[in-house]
Amino acid sequence: MKQVVIFLGVPDPELEEIENVLEQVRGTFDCGDGVFRRRAIAGGPFVVSIRHAMVDGRRVHPGNAYKADKIADLVAGDTLVCIECAPSSIPEGVKVVVVDHHRPGDPGYDMGASQYWEASSLGQVCHALETGAWGFGIPDPEGPHVGWGRHWLCRPGVGGRWHKIAALDHCRSAALAGRCPGVSAEAALATRVAEIAKATLVTEEEVRERIESFREEITASEEVVIGGQVVRDLRRFDLGVGYSPDLLAAQTAGSLDGYAVLFQHRDTEGGKIKCSLSEHPAPETIIAFKESWAPSHGLVRVYGVPDRGYAGGYLE
Repeated sequence: MKQVVIFLGVPDPELEEIENVLEQVRGTFDCGDGVFRRRAIAGGPFVVSIRHAMVDGRRVHPGNAYKADKIADLVAGDTLVCIECAPSSIPEGVKVVVVDHHRPGDPGYDMGASQYWEASSLGQVCHALETGAWGFGIPDPEGPHVGWGRHWLCRPGVGGRWHKIAALDHCRSAALAGRCPGVSAEAALATRVAEIAKATLVTEEEVRERIESFREEITASEEVVIGGQVVRDLRRFDLGVGYSPDLLAAQTAGSLDGYAVLFQHRDTEGGKIKCSLSEHPAPETIIAFKESWAPSHGLVRVYGVPDRGYAGGYLE
């Protein structure tokens, strides 16, 4: 029997929302054993599974999301939907669908703030389910085709919670500046604060206090020049492991005040120190970071996306 494996990358607010949506869709067809009994566009029935990308038994982080452990039961004829991740190897004959917007060639990579919904992974997932692009979806009550049609899950109003999450994930600085159609700066900040609080198990009041504290620290921080742009250096603070409350608050602070900022943190407990540059760097600044500044400061495994405004590397 054919299978569709939906492979989920690093957990963050958008990925969590995607997983919730997919579980609801799967439940629509599921008869209790994971088998979709309805005949789909590509012919069925088939099994759909939702899996987390792992490395050595642990959920992936930003540094290894595209080198996840291979999927042992994947065979020719199956479909693999990679959402912001990829396994280290894929058997021949497996159809691969990429849902992403972080790397050159990704479906949403080149889209700007005005197209944040179409660019975001959440928007891409909703579109695929609406159109039946993966071979399944929810049937339109007014037609025989398999797709979401007018189902409530896939018709979120502009400015709704999904759009705020998508805007913040695809272009955080633009969203917090009110440059994403239908999402006000105030609504974006409120959503950002709520999502940080939820993800890190602190109160929204504490999140706001941390943001204000880091706004003061960033304004008072030393300046370095990278690629001709003045960058605020916040590396004197260890911002913790993974998506910590301090890292998320510091990033938000930089976005709100229009600064390009250098941060120091780690992907995993005991992992290598990571230096990242984000918020408001110019494309030329990202290029200069990758080509000269990072190597001259002992960083390895350097990455960066000039048009998206982020870069980073690891200290040996």
